[in-house]
Parts: sequence; structure tokens; C-alpha cells
Amino acid sequence: MVGKAAKTRQFCLKIQNEFLNIPSEHSDEGYTTNVAIDDRLLALENYRRQLKRIVT
Repeated sequence: MVGKAAKTRQFCLKIQNEFLNIPSEHSDEGYTTNVAIDDRLLALENYRRQLKRIVT
């Protein structure tokens, strides 16, 4: 069984990998950088909720 610390570390690495770069498909589809950042902020809020469930 995986402990809370290991789950938290895995989850944080997943977030780190996803948020290091704003994907280029946003610019290819005509999105502005602000829209791409807003998408990332919404995703980050969802990840925060998931992480809260793991930790508690």
C-alpha cells in the first residue's frame, strides 16, 4: 500500500511536469497566452482539491 507521503510526492511531480511549460497547441489554435494561463490556473485549482483529499 502506498502511503500519504508517497501519494503526495507522486501527485506533486505530476503537477510539476504538467505546469512547467504551457503547451504549444494553445498558440496553434489561436489561443492567447492569457487563456492558456487561465486554463492552467483552473486545472491547478482542481489539483489542489484532489491533493487535499489525498492528504486528509
